[in-house]
Amino acid sequence: RQQLELKALQKIVALSTTEAEYVAVTEVSKEMIWLQSFLEELSKKWENSVLYSDSQSAIHLAKNPAFHSRTKHIQLRYHFIRSLLDDKVLSLEKIRECKIRQTC
Repeated sequence: RQQLELKALQKIVALSTTEAEYVAVTEVSKEMIWLQSFLEELSKKWENSVLYSDSQSAIHLAKNPAFHSRTKHIQLRYHFIRSLLDDKVLSLEKIRECKIRQTC
């Protein structure tokens, strides 16, 4: 399984850590979609795209489309990840601590 690490600086003001993690997950998911399209142009197939996050609250927010009063201020464009999860274009999982330390 190939792993991709992306780091980018975005100019955004987040009101909470959860929101910041949610925005980061959404931005990385857009990069993953672009990468999948690029690989398809090269006749390479990228299957089972899994996006790992260490933020359980951001994962819950992405997987639970219910309206939350604390998240109504998050811009609509950052909810893009919800459609990707619904369409099973990628999956979002909590990364295990041993994977972070590479001791699994």
